[in-house]
Amino acid sequence: MARKKQPARSWKDIRAVLKKAGHKDLMKLVGDLYALRQENQDFLHARFLKDASTLVPYKETIEHYISPAEPWKNPVKLSLARKAIRDYRKAVGDPEGLAELMLFYAECGVSFTLEFGDIDEAFYSSVVSVFSDGLMMLNRCEQDVVDKLLPRYKGVVLSTADMGWGFYESLRDTLDVDFPDS
Repeated sequence: MARKKQPARSWKDIRAVLKKAGHKDLMKLVGDLYALRQENQDFLHARFLKDASTLVPYKETIEHYISPAEPWKNPVKLSLARKAIRDYRKAVGDPEGLAELMLFYAECGVSFTLEFGDIDEAFYSSVVSVFSDGLMMLNRCEQDVVDKLLPRYKGVVLSTADMGWGFYESLRDTLDVDFPDS
């Protein structure tokens, strides 16, 4: 017997139902989603409770996947580290938070390399790409944020001076393009 194909469901279908729901039902739904997964909690905290702790779960995820303490047990997973940045962008998307997370990604990548030695081209390319994106975000920030974060971006570049794969040169050139007077 052939199975009947289920009709495709979409956000449009859900939105139509939600428009008819009352405030109490919507609050219950958000509460249920909050309790369902830690990622939902992180998203809602970032969206509605922006404070000093907002970036913590995203930074923990980045560090866990790009700079694991025991890489022989927990391998580097660049895509999951970058996903933390994408998740934050969806939740809040503010340039300051993104510049901070992208800088942290680069700092973790450099720290991992300094601790465990040369990695590979894909690793360095990912760090340079996120570093570059972070500088673009930093360019969109207020001057006080630039003054706070730019020295750390410079520190990332300086700490790679003796690394191979053209890593230092790529980071330095990227910094020079976005902040030529730095």
